[in-house]
Amino acid sequence: MNVEIAGLRNGKGVVRLCMTSRVDAFPACKKGTSMTASVAASKAGVRYTFENVPTGTYAIAVFHDENSNGKMDKLMAMPTEGFAFSENPPMRPRAPTFDEAHFSVSGEVHESLKIHYIL
Repeated sequence: MNVEIAGLRNGKGVVRLCMTSRVDAFPACKKGTSMTASVAASKAGVRYTFENVPTGTYAIAVFHDENSNGKMDKLMAMPTEGFAFSENPPMRPRAPTFDEAHFSVSGEVHESLKIHYIL
């Protein structure tokens, strides 16, 4: 399962990825319910491969942790760091649901995500 992430505004920090098949774990990436990874940020983009992903339905949540503090920073409930979701659902004043971001895995799959920044 290959993931490509484009649109980072800088190469600071890391990009944190979370892939889950559980509706109740998306997009918060609840511990023990998801496959996670951290990759060094690069303005040129980031690629990551989740290995040995079983056939199923999944959704991916990503954020650009520019200060590497392990959390999505916010200002008055608005994210100050970049974020992306599988299937690149349209921007709304809320995170997408699992149904809006899910995709099927059966064999080799490639997901291209575009990071969005609000602030």
